[in-house]
Amino acid sequence: MARHRRDGEALSTSAKNRKVCPKIVEKEVDILRRGNKTGIVNDIQPQTKWNLNSFSWANENRLPGFGRLLGSWLNVHRDFSERGLPYLSWDCGHNEGAQVGFLGNAAVLIGGLSVEESGIKKGPDQNGRLDLWLRLCPPTSQNDFLIEAKIEQYLGVIDLNKSREKIDNKMKAARKDAQRLKRRPEEIVAMPVKIVAMAFLSLLFQNENLDSLEQNTNDLISSVWDQSQSQKDLDAIGAIWMGAEDFRRSRQEREKVIPGWKNHQFGMVLLASRVMT
Repeated sequence: MARHRRDGEALSTSAKNRKVCPKIVEKEVDILRRGNKTGIVNDIQPQTKWNLNSFSWANENRLPGFGRLLGSWLNVHRDFSERGLPYLSWDCGHNEGAQVGFLGNAAVLIGGLSVEESGIKKGPDQNGRLDLWLRLCPPTSQNDFLIEAKIEQYLGVIDLNKSREKIDNKMKAARKDAQRLKRRPEEIVAMPVKIVAMAFLSLLFQNENLDSLEQNTNDLISSVWDQSQSQKDLDAIGAIWMGAEDFRRSRQEREKVIPGWKNHQFGMVLLASRVMT
C-alpha cells in the first residue's frame, strides 16, 4: 500500500534501496509521481568503494532543518567509510561519543554550529554535560537543538522482536535524559531551543552466510518506519548500510589488513524524537 508524505516532511532514499527496501521506496515513488514539493528528495550518488544503501526521513514541522542535516550525516558516513579504511564509521570502537561527533560534523558541513559535551543544568541542583548542541542554518537561536543521545552498539537484525525491544529501550533512556532538561528550561539557555532524544543503532550480522542479510535489514527498517508512522513516536530516521555483496567484500578486506578481526557490523541507524516544544 502506497504511503503519502505529509506537508513538512523530508524524505530521501538511495537508488539501491529499490531492491533492498521496497516498502520504503514505494513511498518515494508515490511522492515523485504526485509531484509534492513540500519535502526534500535527494539523488544520492554511490561512492567508488562501496555502493551503500541509505534512507532518511524527517518531520520538518517538529525538527526543522533535520532533512538537510540527515543528508549531510549520510555523506559523513559515506566519506569516512570511503577514506577511513580499514575502519568503518559504524565499527564497535566508534561509540556514542564518536557518533555524536559525526552528527556534529554533518551540521558544520552545511553551515551550522556544534558543541559536544558542554556544561548544562540537568535539574534544579544538578550540573551535567549535554551530548550535543546544534545550531542549524540559518544560524539563529530559532534553530538551536539540545540533543541527548544513546547508542546500541550491537543491534542484530535477525531477531526482529529482540531488536525492536532494544530500540525501544534505547529511545526510552534517551527520552528520560532529555526530559531532565525540560524541568527548568529557563536554567538551560535564555534562547528558545528544541530538545531532542536520539538513539544510534549499529547494525550487526554475525552469520557467515549473508543470504538473509538484505531481507532482515529491510524488515527492521520497515518496522521502525511503520511504528513511527502509527505511533507518532519518532520525528526523524536516518539509516546507512551495506548490502550483502559489499559486506562480504569488506569482511575479506578487513581480514587481510587485520588478521583475526571478524567484521560483523555493516551499518548505522539514527532515530530522533523531539521531547520539548
